[in-house]
Amino acid sequence: MLIGLKLKELRKEHKMTQMELAKRLGVSHTSICFYESDSRKPNIARLTEIATIFNVSVDYFFGTIIDNQPSEKMTKIKATLMQLTETELDIVSSLVSYLKSMETVNNKNLERVK
Repeated sequence: MLIGLKLKELRKEHKMTQMELAKRLGVSHTSICFYESDSRKPNIARLTEIATIFNVSVDYFFGTIIDNQPSEKMTKIKATLMQLTETELDIVSSLVSYLKSMETVNNKNLERVK
């Protein structure tokens, strides 16, 4: 399935017009028309924005993920997060930020070793 067709399906599933999507992305209505007709391809940064809006992975657009349904693991994590207080969510958010920063540090250290 082409990126444009998947984009159009997601947009319609979310009951969003091309104009509404264009406004959220800060692009022209024509750009969305081009994307959906596969006349033009969004760059990876734009595709990431689109994936975020529709809560899918960028991989979804390339067919490496068959559908846009969350995995069982993600569903369980979401259910757990929904039960947390705001304070607990702040702690989880801080931990995730810390882990991401450590991953960046570790990747930079690995690059130095190479």
